[in-house]
Amino acid sequence: MKLRSHRRSALSLTEVLVAIFILAIGLMALMALFPIGALQMAQAMKDDRTATAAANADRQFRLFWKYAWLNGNGGLNPESAVFTLQPGIAALDNRNSGVTPGYIVSNATATPAGQGAVLPAPNTVDPTTLTVPSMPVFLDPIGVALQQTINSNFWVAGLTGGGANASRYIARRDVLFPASNGTPQAISQQPFTRLNFCSLLDDFTFNDVGRAGNPNYSAGQPGYFPVKREGDYNYGWMIQRLKNNIRYEVNLNVVVFRRRPATDVANQEYIYGVSANGNLLPNTAGLAYTSNSNIVTLNYSGARPPIKRGTWIMNASQYAVTEHSGALNGPTVDQYLRQFADFYRVVSVQEATTATGGTMDIEIQTPLKPLPQPGQIPGTNNYARFTNGRTWQVLIVMDNVTEVFDRGTISAFGTPAP
Repeated sequence: MKLRSHRRSALSLTEVLVAIFILAIGLMALMALFPIGALQMAQAMKDDRTATAAANADRQFRLFWKYAWLNGNGGLNPESAVFTLQPGIAALDNRNSGVTPGYIVSNATATPAGQGAVLPAPNTVDPTTLTVPSMPVFLDPIGVALQQTINSNFWVAGLTGGGANASRYIARRDVLFPASNGTPQAISQQPFTRLNFCSLLDDFTFNDVGRAGNPNYSAGQPGYFPVKREGDYNYGWMIQRLKNNIRYEVNLNVVVFRRRPATDVANQEYIYGVSANGNLLPNTAGLAYTSNSNIVTLNYSGARPPIKRGTWIMNASQYAVTEHSGALNGPTVDQYLRQFADFYRVVSVQEATTATGGTMDIEIQTPLKPLPQPGQIPGTNNYARFTNGRTWQVLIVMDNVTEVFDRGTISAFGTPAP
């Protein structure tokens, strides 16, 4: 008996269509991964650029700091020479240093609205023996050059109200660099200098046909180069001594901006917890938080604050430090105004709005830092400590901040003192 084969020589149309359908589902699933990969690649490139910018800024600041503090023999310069080489350092002790007359902080005390407590005089020159932190200073040549008014040139988020009300704000100052003729020059003076010192110029800007050429370049033209650099990332240096008596050491935070204008227009900055005339608001009407907490509550009126997930906010709250004689509870010798300048990344925002404003519960990535510990002032029988119940809470938001890097304590001698 002869057996016949039943093998078919081809597939039916139905089977072909089913196979194509299954393959299409697989391809769709694969294609869905491409946008995710693109987003991850974009984030990786951003992380790489910001880290590179912060590393450059760190190296530059170490050079500026040592250039100011160390002489040719490796010893310390007198502070008068330090303040000549880098005038911004003087603002760590006296925020009026380097400010144009008419925009200085008055020597009067101020009472925060609804707080019932007097704020210490904001511009008293601090003793160099204090073991508490100094005032913060934002070294920001781009901001010095481009903020819209001279108030904003000297003070982060601008000065409103004038006089004693300026005590609410953090000083902004320029940075000098040693020119070829040996005379220090301000970085803020020229756009090219600002880009050179305060931005990341490792990327090219490409045109529509894939070329990196600079359309403004012509052979022999000064100030232009054949290749146009992108310059999306620029930065400033937030500095503050952790112990004001260790003069040649400072804590450094590198603030990296993405797409902040560096040559033409101002960056937007906002301050909360302060009324329109510059007076501090009571916590229930402005800003409220607790040390070591991850939640900041902001009550606002008018326009919604530009705060969302991923935004960086700065705790610029102030507190009073009292110097006592003989013991922590001894007679009062003097009082000093202190201020935080700590950055926190927002991870979530819960909001309730009203017809005239709203309330934000802002969750931050890391807990708010506590107040500094009290201690004895070296070489004296006096003690300095935080004054209970004397805090005034202030929040500052600067547009286009993409990352903040805490670089720790920078010393003129390389190794920080214990």
